[in-house]
Amino acid sequence: MLTNNKLKLIKSLQLRKNRLKHKLFVVEGKKIVDEYLKSNYIVDSIYSCMDWSGEFIKISDKEMKRISSLKNHCGLLAVVKIPFQKNELIGDTILALEKIQDPGNFGTMIRLADWFGVSTIICSEDCVDLYNPKVIQSSMGSSSRVNVIYCNLNEKLLEIKNYKKIAMTLDGDNINDFYCDKKKIILLGNEGKGLNGDTIKLCDYKVGIKKSRKSNAESLNVANACATGATAFREAWMSIKAGMYDVVL
Repeated sequence: MLTNNKLKLIKSLQLRKNRLKHKLFVVEGKKIVDEYLKSNYIVDSIYSCMDWSGEFIKISDKEMKRISSLKNHCGLLAVVKIPFQKNELIGDTILALEKIQDPGNFGTMIRLADWFGVSTIICSEDCVDLYNPKVIQSSMGSSSRVNVIYCNLNEKLLEIKNYKKIAMTLDGDNINDFYCDKKKIILLGNEGKGLNGDTIKLCDYKVGIKKSRKSNAESLNVANACATGATAFREAWMSIKAGMYDVVL
């Protein structure tokens, strides 16, 4: 049974302050709920207005519309507990993000990180919240597998000594001519402003995605830049293995 108090609680989790207060967030849709059930996250409760194979609380379509953050609900919603943040850096490649504001972009980058085997994302404290419903939806379950760390980004970069820091900027060296055969942190900045100058100064290299001479576009969407950069780094690694690169930084 979905009581009025529970309904109000679930609906309130659309706001960050309430997610922080109750240490809970919402996941919607069969695929994403399944991903969280398979993960290390603790699922508090599941609600559905349709038949489903797992244990759930049956609610009406009208009730689902009231608690869902989606324009057209998926019929299945889970309330999940927010775990303690793990500050461990896992993997040879880390993604670092500064002041990313758009939840769709952030969710897409989490999904890209998962696809390319990046297990850790470091975020500045003013990045959009990981548990924002739009971030969860656009990550398509990858948010259940990628560890996201919020911190003072510049302090963290100064603290980390055994990774090379690579800033992705408009004026950087062509990413297609670059390969770093070391542990690395790849940094991407705000959708409109890019990386802060002070952050760039803490980096070892600057690389960029060069546009076509025929292009009149001012910039790439940050999620597209993330995808293009990740692809370039992977292709460079494959080229190294094939002996096609003469210089490794």
